[in-house]
Amino acid sequence: MCSLGCYLIKVRPNLIFSKGGYVTVPPIIASKMLKIRSVTHESDFTPGLATRINSKFVDRILVPYNETQKYFKGLIKDKVVVTGNPVREDF
Repeated sequence: MCSLGCYLIKVRPNLIFSKGGYVTVPPIIASKMLKIRSVTHESDFTPGLATRINSKFVDRILVPYNETQKYFKGLIKDKVVVTGNPVREDF
């Protein structure tokens, strides 16, 4: 059985997308070590712990509101992108 690092080396994805949660931290750190591009999306106004940890390792941080950018002070300004929250057309 192949570990996470082994799998990432074998598959070599172009990008890793993180939606948050503690299970996303190891793949994001591994992607940084393997020089695989990665992004994280925070759908809440206040970022959770996993997103705050991941923000140090990802290439882009996608946030829903302009005001959410303040939680990522000290990072490269171009790293944070306000995208809003994706929703179905029904809404």
